[in-house]
Amino acid sequence: MGRRVTSVDVAREAGVSRATVSYVLNDVSNQTIPESTRDRVLAAAARLGYAPSAAARTLRAGRSDVVLCLLPDWPIGPSAGEFLDHMSTVLADHGLTFMVHPRGRHARPITEVWKAITPCAVIAYEDFDEAELAAMRAAGVQATHEIGRAHV
Repeated sequence: MGRRVTSVDVAREAGVSRATVSYVLNDVSNQTIPESTRDRVLAAAARLGYAPSAAARTLRAGRSDVVLCLLPDWPIGPSAGEFLDHMSTVLADHGLTFMVHPRGRHARPITEVWKAITPCAVIAYEDFDEAELAAMRAAGVQATHEIGRAHV
């Protein structure tokens, strides 16, 4: 398995600075980049298979674009499946990723799950205790929703 392609690799391939790559790939509007340079950067990124690092984006923003849905330890029927499908579509339309995590008897503790991905929001079918809510807020989770009540 090879190493991940970085913006430094794209800059080298395109013959520009890493800052120029950043401006182009992040579509920074207050920078004047010649169209030919922009095209070179985009072509180099495509040739190398560059994909932005979700980890870096999460670090920069302090949270990911993930909405975490914690499922209870009971069977999911067709209506819940439709709800999950609908949520996935609606959140994708807003640039968010919907992640569902079933709560099994031997699963990682829920605290470890949300801390591992730093979601922007957490939805659960079970109540959070006040300490869990406080920990999520401190970690940058912007909203929680316990099916039946919401905390924003």
